[in-house]
Amino acid sequence: MAYKPKTKGRAKPKVDKTGWPPSAIGSAPWQTSYGLALSGMELIDEMKMVASEVEDRWGVGRLRMLVPVPLREKFDRQRYLTNQAIWHGDLEQVREHTGKMILAYRKLDEVACASGASRKPVEQWECVLGSGMVLVLVKDAQDALNVQKDGRKVVVWTMEEIAMIVEEHTAVLHAKQLFEGAEVLKIERSIKDPLDAFATSLAGLDDRIADIPMLMG
Repeated sequence: MAYKPKTKGRAKPKVDKTGWPPSAIGSAPWQTSYGLALSGMELIDEMKMVASEVEDRWGVGRLRMLVPVPLREKFDRQRYLTNQAIWHGDLEQVREHTGKMILAYRKLDEVACASGASRKPVEQWECVLGSGMVLVLVKDAQDALNVQKDGRKVVVWTMEEIAMIVEEHTAVLHAKQLFEGAEVLKIERSIKDPLDAFATSLAGLDDRIADIPMLMG
């Protein structure tokens, strides 16, 4: 018999505060069997691949800011519904909304291209820090001067600066040398995002918000 430690008091409810693209971890109906879970993860991975492709082209979280507000609103609503399907829906809901999300990314890409919006001007790699600030890596100091920020909170590092930091952390350096495939965890995505204002995706889009101050943080 497996040991199951006792807990004091009532257990705290789990809150599904998702990032974007959302994680597939949870207890939704589409995860009730191995077959369903595999099918769902394939759909989510396909959506994530498209999202990564688009963000590689335009910058992390930048594309939605390059389209008109009505289209941006539709895009964000679809993101919310996709989160909701992944965390609480069945396989058909996951299939429906990941498919719509892929179409939404393609549409924004098309509109941004048609408007003549500029893509990243230099070769830059981006990810989001825990604080919400976008970390941008570039080749050298000259590229650092030409990074496209687009009003985002951006911190720029050159490869030379990264090399200096790595040399200071010899334990990590040696671990990467000794253990092939070792990774530094954890890194998430996105700039300041409207969906961050919601603790979960349990509510429907038309449900009233009871805790208005929650959105002001």
